[in-house]
Amino acid sequence: SGINFKISDGGGVTTQTEVARITRNGITFFGDSAAANALDDYEEGTFDPFSGIGSAYTSESTRNARYRKIGDMVAIDCRVQWAGTDGSANPVSIKLPFSAGTATGTATANVGSVFYQGTQLFSGAAILTHVSAGQDNFGFYRGDGGNFTQVPRSSVNGTYDFLVSFVYFVA
Repeated sequence: SGINFKISDGGGVTTQTEVARITRNGITFFGDSAAANALDDYEEGTFDPFSGIGSAYTSESTRNARYRKIGDMVAIDCRVQWAGTDGSANPVSIKLPFSAGTATGTATANVGSVFYQGTQLFSGAAILTHVSAGQDNFGFYRGDGGNFTQVPRSSVNGTYDFLVSFVYFVA
């Protein structure tokens, strides 16, 4: 049980249809009472993609780093820029607003696409994002013909401007 919201079907006051119900599991819609289908979380906000990464980047800046969390799905959209890195072989790593959920079997979290401006990386290979299960950051990977190599900081040690959007799942 819970609180029912009802609206008229437009034909008068005699017929009404349930639109939403608030239960201890969240909000359900149109008579669906299954706990697994309930909307139990919604949040919007901003995040700092460079927080907690130390001094790996120089002159970093962020524009419009936003997220929207609906249930266990998080969509992010951000623009990150930097003028240099520590030049190491360590991977490029950008902070997320929430840790990714744990994987089932061999599955890992989602992959997204990237648009960037700067020196060409890996002879024109597409650059993708990847979030490993249980992690609170994402990396950039080359996506050419099955070669799934993470981009090291030494490969992006110049001025770069990355536009990133993807969806991932949290625990």
